Amino acid sequence: MKAILGFTLIGTLLLSCNYDPHKQTDTDLLRSYCTISTDTAYSNGEWVWKLIPDSVFDNKQIIACGQSTHGSRENFLIQTSIFKKLVQEKGVRVFVLEAAYSDILEVNDYVTTGVGIKDSIATNLTFDIWKKEEMLELIEWVREFNLTRTEDDKILFLGCSVQEVDITIDAVKTFFGMFYPEDKNQVEQILVSFNKDSVLKNMSNPDETVRLLKSKIDELRLLATTMPELPDSNERIGYLLYKRSIDLLDQILASIDQSRSERRGDGDSIMAVNLKWIVDNHFRQGPVFLWAHNMHITFEEPDYSKEKLLGMYLYEAYGDDYYSIGIDFISGSIRTQTTYHDSTPDLTKVIPVAESDSAYLNYYISNLNGGLVLFRYDQARKDSLFLNSTLFWNGHKIHNLGVVFGGNGLNLNAHYFNSIIFYPHATPTRQIEKGR
Repeated sequence: MKAILGFTLIGTLLLSCNYDPHKQTDTDLLRSYCTISTDTAYSNGEWVWKLIPDSVFDNKQIIACGQSTHGSRENFLIQTSIFKKLVQEKGVRVFVLEAAYSDILEVNDYVTTGVGIKDSIATNLTFDIWKKEEMLELIEWVREFNLTRTEDDKILFLGCSVQEVDITIDAVKTFFGMFYPEDKNQVEQILVSFNKDSVLKNMSNPDETVRLLKSKIDELRLLATTMPELPDSNERIGYLLYKRSIDLLDQILASIDQSRSERRGDGDSIMAVNLKWIVDNHFRQGPVFLWAHNMHITFEEPDYSKEKLLGMYLYEAYGDDYYSIGIDFISGSIRTQTTYHDSTPDLTKVIPVAESDSAYLNYYISNLNGGLVLFRYDQARKDSLFLNSTLFWNGHKIHNLGVVFGGNGLNLNAHYFNSIIFYPHATPTRQIEKGR
């Protein structure tokens, strides 16, 4: 059975209304599947259990919590409060961010061992979209939480994407330096082949380049065939987490070799492979919390997408044990880029987002005159009244604002989340100042 479970948040003053079939206005129909709150204290997670029975999280393997934009402070606060509540009361001990896997290993070291400097830990991230005060506050909270926990009960802070070969190479070097120091020189020589300049010189013969690089990856794997004696379970976890960077080199090759029959070059399939690896290794008890853009966690392919998305892979793999929560706003301003072609991306631009028209679910949600609104799509989908309503057919879009702003953004189908949280007003995230 693949009944889709839903969840979401809201606040303290909860207003529930039952739908009267004799009053078939869009607003009434929508209200019957919504819980409304006037609470604006998004960082206070006490509203979570007032809205959702805590049993809904039982036996889940992945709880995915999304964002319609990487540039809204409120979205960060809502995601953070949900995560904290699940950590404190539902045993979540693995956090996975839509970010480069090898890049986030440094953050994981910081929150689990204290190694690193607070003011540089977030600024060192490759993704500018995560260089926010809100993300740094979350990282610091995880570190503070871990200070009072036993080693086996600490939160792991991980990534699932592959972006840059350089940071992956650095992670491979760190792995061999920690666990096979005697092979340091040999590893350095092997990794020279992955230098960007070396790869580009040989791209006139891509098949030969890929064959060469694959042979180098095999050499690395051979050197790491036997795990050293590691009596501590967390040392063994650290070994596996860093060793995974060798596999990421192979994933990077997929973006070079256009002819591979097992093509895995699209970002979402790679994220799915890495996330499933994290989940299936059972590094910690309890569900894994996934923080990503709404587009990645939806379990249906958008009309404009030419690739299968992360949420679709996860739903196919875990069924009911995958739990997807979209988050969106009614109006406001966000922090974003305006072009991909800027050689020095400027994420300090604050862009107002126009209020949505009747093609957006946000438009109908705004008519409820609430603060935070939880819409239970998992329940609405089962109702023929809703499926045959103009609301279902017309108001089926939500914002999909990526790294680069383009008007109201590509439209994302609201139908394919378990539930969606709407908040009334977005304000820009706070970019970490350069030089900190």
